[in-house]
Amino acid sequence: MRERIEAEIDPSERPRPGERQREPVDAEWLLDEVSDFVTLAQSGAYLGGDRRVTPRERTRWRFTFRRLASDAQAALQDCDP
Repeated sequence: MRERIEAEIDPSERPRPGERQREPVDAEWLLDEVSDFVTLAQSGAYLGGDRRVTPRERTRWRFTFRRLASDAQAALQDCDP
């Protein structure tokens, strides 16, 4: 209860709306996901009608790329990459 009251009094400690807390990125999992994305992109699965990629994922590949790029940058900024 005390922590909630202190958080309301001092707004500098709480995150801004829309700002999410970054959890540490698992570098091995990220490497596997990036490798899968690159393999599908090189084979043309995102541009053509390939069953390995869902239609929804095909239209949202830019968001997937942006998420993977930001996660990779966050992993590189870790103390021990």
